[in-house]
Amino acid sequence: MLIPLVMLLTVGIVWGAIFTVNKVAAEAAVPPVAYAFWSILLAGVAMATISLIFEGRPKLGRRYLQFYFASGVTNFGFAIILFAYAAGELPAGVITLVMMMTPTMTYLLAFAVRIDRFRAASFTGLLLGIAGVMVIVLPDFSLPSRDMAGWFLLTLLGPTSFAVGNVYVAMSRPPEMPGLMATAGLCLSAAVFILPAMLIVDADFNPFEASS
Repeated sequence: MLIPLVMLLTVGIVWGAIFTVNKVAAEAAVPPVAYAFWSILLAGVAMATISLIFEGRPKLGRRYLQFYFASGVTNFGFAIILFAYAAGELPAGVITLVMMMTPTMTYLLAFAVRIDRFRAASFTGLLLGIAGVMVIVLPDFSLPSRDMAGWFLLTLLGPTSFAVGNVYVAMSRPPEMPGLMATAGLCLSAAVFILPAMLIVDADFNPFEASS
């Protein structure tokens, strides 16, 4: 019981810290698309290395590649670019609050496609999430500037994309595919998806020179 709890707390801390790091990168003028590409690529390489050690050779058949790419685009490919751009426009705390909508939106979508049942607590959470969004975007409330309202509403596409990805993974992940392998394929596929945009808008950025 203790180990799963520690793992859950660790994931929560790391997940929340991501948006602070995004803000730091934006303030350091790191190009958003390049930042998204390199961060997800390095994560994918790290996960693939761990997967090779503990799970063996990756599964590369057509069905597996389709799963990697579809889950990669919906879970990270779109959202990571969106949040990289939003980091320069919104406080990190606001973006973290938006991401808290992901479980609620995942439940709503799962219920809509009938892979989950109606639960009063989840539905209540959905209503509270919507109320929280309204409190933030309505005049004279939480945003430091009214000019941020458009960016805030745009970032809601992030948890929507994650929700689509979560439901897709739940419905389509091959049962024989190990978890680390699925995550590695997801990250690397997201990097492939982002690569063309990075080559167009941020091709001159070198992360190794920037860090030196």
